Amino acid sequence: MFTPKQHRYLVLSDSHGKANRIDTLLRRNRAVASGIVFLGDGLADLFRVMPDYPDLVFYPIIGNCDSPYSAKLTQAEPRRFLTLSDTKLLLTHGHLYGVKSSDSALLREADACDLSVLLHGHTHAARAEQALPPGGKTVLLANPGSLGDYFAPKFGVLEFYQNKPLFQIFEYLSE
Repeated sequence: MFTPKQHRYLVLSDSHGKANRIDTLLRRNRAVASGIVFLGDGLADLFRVMPDYPDLVFYPIIGNCDSPYSAKLTQAEPRRFLTLSDTKLLLTHGHLYGVKSSDSALLREADACDLSVLLHGHTHAARAEQALPPGGKTVLLANPGSLGDYFAPKFGVLEFYQNKPLFQIFEYLSE
């Protein structure tokens, strides 16, 4: 699907019982992915497939539908600050920031922590856009959509080109 591995991360969220879709994506892209970002609501799905991919780095986040047991097994947290390719990111499911009603809490967090990328799930609505927090520094705000969606499952790819983040959304196609 992509060219050789170079600062490229599969971004998945909201698989809701579709571990087979996670497995398919990892099989197809393991040679070109630097890591896997999972933004919650399906940690049990992720945990089922992780042992088959010991060569991949996983960044799991707990969602509102995930059990604490799954979170413990995957060492997931409700949010994670991360630096990839000299870029500061926030990974979160989004429910703790109220993303179904507003982006304002996420954007305030971007200002407070000097973030450049905000990745979240929860809404099942895929998007990738430049947003302007109150402090005035533009950030990339992205949601990969729901991998567990029945009609149009989606996932994202976060790449860094010349240390600039690029986020693309793809529709999951079964084999």
